[in-house]
Amino acid sequence: FYLGACPLAVQHFLSGTASVVPPESTVSPMPSAAVQENIPDALRILDTSTGTTLYLSEADFLPLAVLCALSPDAPDAAVQAQAVSIRSTAWYAHLHNTTDGADFTCSTEDLHVYAPAEKFQNLYGDAWPEIYARITALCRETENLVLTHSGRVVPAPFFAVSAGCTQPADAVEGTADLAWLTAVPCPTDLLRPDCRAETTLTPDTVRAAFPGIAFTESPETWFSESVRSTSGYVESINLCGTALSGQDVREALSLRSAAFSVSFDGENFRMLTLGAGDGVGMSQAGALYLAETGADYRSILAYFYPGTELATK
Repeated sequence: FYLGACPLAVQHFLSGTASVVPPESTVSPMPSAAVQENIPDALRILDTSTGTTLYLSEADFLPLAVLCALSPDAPDAAVQAQAVSIRSTAWYAHLHNTTDGADFTCSTEDLHVYAPAEKFQNLYGDAWPEIYARITALCRETENLVLTHSGRVVPAPFFAVSAGCTQPADAVEGTADLAWLTAVPCPTDLLRPDCRAETTLTPDTVRAAFPGIAFTESPETWFSESVRSTSGYVESINLCGTALSGQDVREALSLRSAAFSVSFDGENFRMLTLGAGDGVGMSQAGALYLAETGADYRSILAYFYPGTELATK
């Protein structure tokens, strides 16, 4: 999402199991998509699907943002960790936005970052009031908590599933000062059925994705000299004499992650990938596993963002 002049690390807002009966607590009316410019400390969010800037209080934004990122039946601790991650990132963006524009972007049509309650009502039907009540109550239990490092609020990116280990921020961002975004083992991510995927690409598709490359007549020789990080992601790979980063290849070929291997079967390229997402920050799959095995949200956040502390904003 767009964050104006904020560091690139905060641009990685991404995308369970036990049903929980919501506590008997009163929740505020479900927010609508109406634009309101008079909300104190409103988050300014540009909806790229409509071109409209939304002005939302955190209380209205956060439960629906969590539901854009995570299944509504995720364990309590995973929902709470997700809430703190999103609050920290959104609040960091808000504090550091020195422009007159939006703090960040969303797509209400695609349920990316934020969508109004009406979208979820259509999706979940009669179950929606109970879902909303539960997620809102869990968000309230983390009210005003953000992640800090060296006394400052920090962005806390997340992604779907790792290739067995998360990546340090500089693997994607080229930034070396985000000490809380480092490599964290997630071996159970490899056991998930959605960790592995295969994409078949024709040589013509690869040519079209890299228009600046001088391709030879032998596709089996195009990709070579792949170098992987200790987290298992491709750091660099050679394509017909041109060195590319794994992230460049991932984006150009629309791969699920930069943890990939390449083979050529005589007609097509087979791209085998592990994980989904850029691998930086909290693995949602890893957070689910920790929650399901008894970890609370504080422990989950401490694991994926080492060196951070929870504080009230």
